[in-house]
Amino acid sequence: LVQFTGNAIKPYEQYPEMLPTLFSILKSDTNGAQQSTLRETVKVLGIMGALDPFRKKILDMERSDTAQYGSLSIKSEGYFTKVVLKSLVAIMNDGTLQTYHKSVVQAVVNICRSTQGDLSQVLPIVLPPFLSMLRQRGPDTDLNTTKYFLGQLSALVPLCGVCIKQYLSEMHALITTYFNKEATLNVVLHLIAELATACPADFKAYLPPLLPRILIILKNDSLPDETISLRCLKILSCLGEHLNEFLYQVVPTLMELVSHEGTDLPPYYQGLQSAALKTLRRIGKVLHTEDHASAIIHPLLRVMTKPESTPLRADIMGVLCMMVHQLGSDYAVFIPIVHKAVTSVHYTHGKYSSLIEKLLKNQTLPAYNTLDMDTAEIRYLNELLNVPLEEVPTLTEEEAKLRENSAKLQVNQKAVLKAMWEASNVVTRDGWAKWLRSFSLELLQQSPYIALKLSANLASQFQPFARDLFNAAFVSVWCNIRDTTQEQMCVELESILTNSTLPPEVLGTLLNLIEFMDANDMAMPIDPQLLSNLATKTSALAKTLRWKEIAFQIAPQVTIEGLVTIYNQLGHTHSALGLLHVAEKSIDSTKKESWYERLEKWELALEALEKERKELTDQGLKVPDGGARLSVSSRNQWTEEVCVPGLWMQEVF
Repeated sequence: LVQFTGNAIKPYEQYPEMLPTLFSILKSDTNGAQQSTLRETVKVLGIMGALDPFRKKILDMERSDTAQYGSLSIKSEGYFTKVVLKSLVAIMNDGTLQTYHKSVVQAVVNICRSTQGDLSQVLPIVLPPFLSMLRQRGPDTDLNTTKYFLGQLSALVPLCGVCIKQYLSEMHALITTYFNKEATLNVVLHLIAELATACPADFKAYLPPLLPRILIILKNDSLPDETISLRCLKILSCLGEHLNEFLYQVVPTLMELVSHEGTDLPPYYQGLQSAALKTLRRIGKVLHTEDHASAIIHPLLRVMTKPESTPLRADIMGVLCMMVHQLGSDYAVFIPIVHKAVTSVHYTHGKYSSLIEKLLKNQTLPAYNTLDMDTAEIRYLNELLNVPLEEVPTLTEEEAKLRENSAKLQVNQKAVLKAMWEASNVVTRDGWAKWLRSFSLELLQQSPYIALKLSANLASQFQPFARDLFNAAFVSVWCNIRDTTQEQMCVELESILTNSTLPPEVLGTLLNLIEFMDANDMAMPIDPQLLSNLATKTSALAKTLRWKEIAFQIAPQVTIEGLVTIYNQLGHTHSALGLLHVAEKSIDSTKKESWYERLEKWELALEALEKERKELTDQGLKVPDGGARLSVSSRNQWTEEVCVPGLWMQEVF
């Protein structure tokens, strides 16, 4: 494909997993069975071309989470919207959580619908996994749930607008899959109509396989209700000027619908005929239909002379006015037969008569805008074609209120403090878990950001989702409360951390929160030495090291020994040695030999011990009994074991 289309390098940008996959093939074992594969891989790399390393670095950064959030302030609504949507997508991608998929999709659509602003930034987060989930379901799964998902997808399309065009191929595949299913036909047609409205020019490429199916539906006179046919007419109406290549199919179908005869026609059929005529007028406004003049005018005259077609005569005359304007002087050949049909039913039409008079006098015809449907007719057509769909939810009263008052939302600070104070009465592990869940939900409900507020319902059903949003919810509240309230929250949080009944899992969650706040320049005024000791209880050595290093800058004499121990546990020997050199120069330390022994730096430990014994001897002090017999062979290996009894033994071990 690349060789014959000349589309080199771009596939690397569109499919980021391609280059690593090709490299992994090259790095695989080169046995005889793989030689042909390796040769083909090298050939593909040669044809694809070389991707600029700097360009690749930029692309990798754009795809990383840092790039997705880097341009957004952590205090902005866009940041919290992205955090919530990424957590929802994680649930959507988990096949074991299908029970929650319906609620997740509903939450995604509600957030996108309630969020004011451009959705182009969140579209790559939401749509690919959504479409992937629908593809994995397949056409033979629960069709009621599939209908719901397709309806929600239809609700997303008008929100995204023209940005949806990059996903048209995936959506066309879904449409093809579910088009032939009677249960999903209505919602699929609604999706097509929304796509045709959002990006008609781009959707034109997918018309050749779809349009014949749509026209067949319009020709079918045994449909159970009118909504399916009306949706087909809406698709044609939305596509408008992009139907030029297909007029030879569209015009005969519309005229067949208008002139259809039968005694068993459903009661809604006349309204459907009126909608078809108005659709033809809307198409004729942007396309030239003069090549189909005979196919349009003659069927209309036959319909007009029927007694039961009285309600359609105004629409028929509107189409004839359109033909007069398009044909100009060529319309003269139709004037006699049209006049005969109109006078036979004693019907008069002011605009048509005025046009014919100007045409016969060879005068300039008025602009078509004066002949187009009036405001009432356009409103009627829109109401007729915009049939509501049960699977496409409307904005609830609560969501509408949130959207309207989004700039005025405030945090109930008393409610947040009350939720924290409830921890004072908790003593059991289950009680702490219940308190954390309750506190998380309260933060979501009190958040001034719509995305977090709308997540509270799902968070109450699925606890891991609430846990994922805990940090973001806390920050959203923290940034919108008074300084005095922040101080009270810090005092209460420190009290909770020092509670002896606090289980490790809850302690870990709170420490993660404090670390998250610190990483985003919102450090909480809590003693780092206390945090380091608490992190040690949860075996979180990285957190312990971070806070121990902060504590070392404040009180180095007290924290140096613990910091050396952590460095040793993490295998950061060079960092520990550097710390000891700093301590030797700037800190009055007396345990250097024990620190070196913990690092297994036996030569340095021996040197420090002998130096200390010499200082004691020079000062006339007594060297402890037993001393220490340390020697190193020429190969730097121990030849004698360390013998340090008494107090020295305790210090060493």
